[in-house]
Amino acid sequence: MVQQALKRTTVSVLITDQNGRPYENNLNMTFINTVTEQPQYNFVHYYDAQGRADTLNVDPVLGYDLVVNTIPPLIRRDIKIEPGRHNQIKIPAPQGVLQFRQDGLSSTVPILAVVKQSGKEVTINHQPINIKENYLAGKYDIEVLTLPRLQFNDVVIKPNEATTLNVPIAGVMNIATSQEGFGSLYQLMDSGQQKWIYNFPGTNSRINLSLLPGKYRVAFRTKSAKGSEFTDTQDFTIRPGATTTVRLFTR
Repeated sequence: MVQQALKRTTVSVLITDQNGRPYENNLNMTFINTVTEQPQYNFVHYYDAQGRADTLNVDPVLGYDLVVNTIPPLIRRDIKIEPGRHNQIKIPAPQGVLQFRQDGLSSTVPILAVVKQSGKEVTINHQPINIKENYLAGKYDIEVLTLPRLQFNDVVIKPNEATTLNVPIAGVMNIATSQEGFGSLYQLMDSGQQKWIYNFPGTNSRINLSLLPGKYRVAFRTKSAKGSEFTDTQDFTIRPGATTTVRLFTR
């Protein structure tokens, strides 16, 4: 026992791909103290040129949960670390890449995509669409925060492959009125129904919005109008990269 206590306790973590090869690298790993439930160690994973994981010194007296901070995170509960020897922990974590494609001119403000695992309500990432991101292989539901929202369901991320989602180039709606007012913006569906997407704030007589290409309807009443019958309703079309001016109360 004394001799064992004098020996170092070390750990190597092998983060493997779908074939069990130690290829997944540069991931943050957190060793959680199972008693305090607080992080004990944080390491950014490293493989050398020969594909060998580096050796980590840990306290063998403590118990640990190991969190590999992939998206979504992988958690290995109650990992067993034997004192006085080198321990090897293997964690399968096959990953693929999610990227977005938007041809032509795009917004100067980064558009975010909300990423969830398919069928689950918890958001696991907000990804700017101009940045590539790694995810564990699996299915995801993705909502791009354009106006209106762009939804992709059951998107498959495959190991060692890139999945590309196309985001249309937006156009600009410009509403010019002589007065401030209240109203809403609707998307016109192929079925003939209208879908609400935006309420005007009522604080500006000029309104500019970036919208995905498609058909829309605006309903607007000025603040000074003394009745609902003074609502003006107009339909218009947004085209990629173009500005459409909607002139209200001109008929």
